[in-house]
Amino acid sequence: MATYRGIGVALTDNELSQLIRANYSTANTSTWFSLTFAPIPVYAMTYSDICFYKAEAALLGWGATSANAQTYFTDGVKAAFALPPYNLSAIPASYEQSVINLDGLTDEQKMEKIGTQKWISLFGRNMEAFAEWRRTGYPKLTPDLILALRMARYPGGPFTQVRRLN
Repeated sequence: MATYRGIGVALTDNELSQLIRANYSTANTSTWFSLTFAPIPVYAMTYSDICFYKAEAALLGWGATSANAQTYFTDGVKAAFALPPYNLSAIPASYEQSVINLDGLTDEQKMEKIGTQKWISLFGRNMEAFAEWRRTGYPKLTPDLILALRMARYPGGPFTQVRRLN
């Protein structure tokens, strides 16, 4: 399986000229950038979004019990996988048991799983994915060191996330 390797953002012209582009991934004309590939629809709100919000609300005790969180969470993941470009009618049992199983976890670990899967489901909806990451703090992302050093001059430093309001 090939591994994606991206080029950093905010590089200067001098830094870009030093890169060996063959060492980095490029747009693939057989998938996303193909003229014959079916266009990916744009969504404002999907059933999977609603399920993830309901799972989060159930975990917080807002109108449902924490026992309902697993059902909403599983439904959200299944609904997200059913959308293009994945178009999966079922998810593998091993994935369901290992990745989206909330049994035996603390509420914080459950919230991390829900937030991370919601973030993954927002692929292609970049601004919403960013907003969800800022709102929930999940997934726990590590900034690029070079970019962080450049951003160190900004208030709060490079590793400071704008705090979320509870």
